Amino acid sequence: FPSHDILFADLFHKEYEIPMIIHILDDWPSTIGTESMFGKIWNTIINKEFKKLISISHRRVAISELMANEYQSKYSCKWEFFHNPIDLKKWHFDKLPLRTNIRGKTVRFGYFGRIGRANESTLNTFIKCLSELNLQYKIKVEFVVYSNNRLDANLNNYSFVTQHGFIEHSLVTREMLGFDFLLLPLSFEKEDSRFARLSIPTKFSEYLISGIPCVAILPENFALSKFIEKYNCAFLINSIDTNIVIGELLQIIFDMARIHKVSEIGRLVAKNHFSQNVVQTRFMHL
Repeated sequence: FPSHDILFADLFHKEYEIPMIIHILDDWPSTIGTESMFGKIWNTIINKEFKKLISISHRRVAISELMANEYQSKYSCKWEFFHNPIDLKKWHFDKLPLRTNIRGKTVRFGYFGRIGRANESTLNTFIKCLSELNLQYKIKVEFVVYSNNRLDANLNNYSFVTQHGFIEHSLVTREMLGFDFLLLPLSFEKEDSRFARLSIPTKFSEYLISGIPCVAILPENFALSKFIEKYNCAFLINSIDTNIVIGELLQIIFDMARIHKVSEIGRLVAKNHFSQNVVQTRFMHL
């Protein structure tokens, strides 16, 4: 429970007077306590404690530029931001070929990561859209999920869906390269959106560096959506209306020129913004 962590950090700082750095990955301050009894009261109390902790912190770090800007205004103090760094050597950056087409008769989509309140409903919609591509448009599809969380039981009837548990990080590169597209879904549900709106998922940097085009389905006011719009580094779908999603997918999977462009830009964006050298240099300077 974050309230305990806040109180502990405050006491620890008072006792030892060690400079403290706060790093925020998701906008939990906006949602903390809301699912408990007297949720609004608890949210107010905990956020009051959090603001106090911020006021005595030495540095404050967010996960996205949008989060840094909003927190800067909300808490009246300076915030830096850092994305998840990647080691270019482990991804064989100079040797990986750019994706230029669909490799086989079956269009393969992959998803790597958790399944929960931040993305589950969008994942379910995506699978139903793939089913329509299969049945109505006679497009062979395959969707492979790597997660320790299970999809809804009612989705087990789709023969094109395969579920695996998490795999060793050293194997992720090889697995990702076997797909035509990598999916990154985020929830459109109001309460879930409040939690994830300001975040940049940590898997995003690995998706981009792989050279496999990313299909991101999420609301347009999210930090990730604004990042993709700015750099044109992934296929962006800002709706969970099934007709719109199906229409976008039909345009994406047959447009070889766009596939090549998104693959190329995605890798360059990952190199320039997410590489270990870039992030570590900024972090050490901070």
